[in-house]
Amino acid sequence: MKSPSSTFSFNRSGWRFVGKMALFVAVVGIAQSLIYWACGGEESVLARLHDHKVALKEKPQVLFFGDSVLSDMEAGSPETSTIPLLLQARIPDTPIGVIADRAYSADLYQAFADYILRQEHLPKLWIFEINLRSFSTGWEQRPEWQFEKEKILLAHDYPLFRIFFRPLSVFKTFRLTPINQQQFEMAPVYDGERAVGTIADFKKRPTLERLFVSNYMYGLQKDDQRLRQLVNLCGLLKNRGVAPMFYLTPVDYQSGDRALGPRFSRRIAENVKVLKVELSEAGCEPVDLSRRLPAEDFNWQGDHYPHEHLKEAGRRKVAAELYRAIDKIRKRPAQITTQAL
Repeated sequence: MKSPSSTFSFNRSGWRFVGKMALFVAVVGIAQSLIYWACGGEESVLARLHDHKVALKEKPQVLFFGDSVLSDMEAGSPETSTIPLLLQARIPDTPIGVIADRAYSADLYQAFADYILRQEHLPKLWIFEINLRSFSTGWEQRPEWQFEKEKILLAHDYPLFRIFFRPLSVFKTFRLTPINQQQFEMAPVYDGERAVGTIADFKKRPTLERLFVSNYMYGLQKDDQRLRQLVNLCGLLKNRGVAPMFYLTPVDYQSGDRALGPRFSRRIAENVKVLKVELSEAGCEPVDLSRRLPAEDFNWQGDHYPHEHLKEAGRRKVAAELYRAIDKIRKRPAQITTQAL
């Protein structure tokens, strides 16, 4: 049996150990905080999120979500000719906040929605751009377009978490790279339901025909993860008294038909139909601009890679279509959430 003195000695040494560990944790915490602020934290990610959050502080009545299509402009275009600014000019008394960056799509829309719905101010109308190319393998599985940091930081938006985010990620507490480059290169490219090669195969011989196939010729299924995220967004926002509006970006279907024949337009129509049916059943029929613009309104030819960026004339047409869609929402008596629009 241990004597009282030995028990006391053990307890005292145990508490001394606990005290040292607490001091060690405090020193590490202070050091990590100093390192975080000295290095600017997760600069690129937090700066981008900060810009988006500044837009929210202005308490906009409309939130506009999208990718680089919203802001890309050809040389010589007026700075005011981005799609959101052109739309803002049509509704000058209704402030629009923009949450958009390269390759943003449904998964990041969902992360931002979860974050914004925790805030006090909720914009009345949320506009979501749906880029048809975002459902392709080349977009959906591209490693640098997974945005895991953004999603994690939006879900845990408090200083202490941001301070320790870097060391936690070093110890792989978070899975920041769910898809590596090798996995991406071996991912299948689909023409309809049929796999016709891998990303690596198509990169070796990137003809215009093959690029149109890899970007747009997949067969969209109603259980697609990003489609389900859009459907969930529709229900989530409507339940919170917010009016969601979805629209499909224009696709250069005329150039696609020249490259692949009429089957290109048929595939676009089939994929759009799946989107329309699923979103409409959830109560959010999308505005379909997928085959609204002629080839001369697109601005991809100089890149030799078909995408959805538009010339000024095309951006003005999109802004006009969105204005008409908003005007319809205004006139619906049941849409009480948009009375301020």
